[in-house]
Amino acid sequence: MIEDHLAKSPERFFAGGENLTSADFQMVFALEAWLSRATGLAPLGEHTRKFVENVHARPAYKRALEKGGEYSYA
Repeated sequence: MIEDHLAKSPERFFAGGENLTSADFQMVFALEAWLSRATGLAPLGEHTRKFVENVHARPAYKRALEKGGEYSYA
């Protein structure tokens, strides 16, 4: 369902816009958790992985990790 949604407009974020929204942050956190525990789970689709990569590539995301450090899903 997520993959299909993102495939409809691959250049946009999850909420459908050109800018990130709180929905995008909520979604990327869930997808990061999925990726960190991928054993036994279905692989993420191409568009879903690209969405996560696009968020990770943003300068603000990188600055947040520099300030707060990596996080875990324990």
